[in-house]
Amino acid sequence: MNKIGYYLFLLSAILLSSCSKETKIEGTALIGNIGNFSDTLYLYGTDRFYDKQDTIVMSNGRFTHQLDLDTAIIAYIYSDKFKEKRIFIAPNEQLQVSISDQDSTLLEISGNQMQADYDSLKVVLSQSLDTLKTVREYIQSNPFSLTNIAAIEDYLAYVDNPKYSAIEELIKELPGSLRDRQAIDVLNNKLSIAQRAAEGRSLLFFNLPDMKGKFHDRKDFKNKLLILYFWSTWDESSKQLNKELRKIY
Repeated sequence: MNKIGYYLFLLSAILLSSCSKETKIEGTALIGNIGNFSDTLYLYGTDRFYDKQDTIVMSNGRFTHQLDLDTAIIAYIYSDKFKEKRIFIAPNEQLQVSISDQDSTLLEISGNQMQADYDSLKVVLSQSLDTLKTVREYIQSNPFSLTNIAAIEDYLAYVDNPKYSAIEELIKELPGSLRDRQAIDVLNNKLSIAQRAAEGRSLLFFNLPDMKGKFHDRKDFKNKLLILYFWSTWDESSKQLNKELRKIY
């Protein structure tokens, strides 16, 4: 073999060796392998520490999406094919995204303890007869975890007939690092409105038009019985109730 042939052979061997090595991923990242298809995923943050939406384009079901984080965040990931999924991620963590074995419309997230803890809580709550007690015990077992905010939101606050007084007590027990989060500000505002609207309290201010376009506020109904009902044309049950209320009117 002449020298030119030898050097070409050596160069080819070096290039093949370089290509065979996987690129090392540094920093915070989502790494996906979710089937042999192309899709676009959306990742959006829920507080001021990550208040933007990222677009993640997959190729043959694979992607690597790096994030610039300096603190742990709660976010959501979703697409047209997959249901919305909560993500908990801290700086320098690399989470693996895959499809659930039980449901092809669900994404599975693995790679950190917060995600594993919250997924375990879901299983416990599915078998619990006392949601409030279970959530309280979960928070007490790991008081500084971001998942505590998600537990309060998902299972106590944004449900039918929320127990506002219990939620308020739980929030007071959270450490300052969690109470300073934007999600807690939103919950506190929701609690404040609920308290103002409680039985025996003054009616909240409103200024609404009647059928003739004339606007009314609460001063027009002093010492009178007033029913405020908000309904929508696309909801059949609310339309039906609206008919019944019209009979009273």
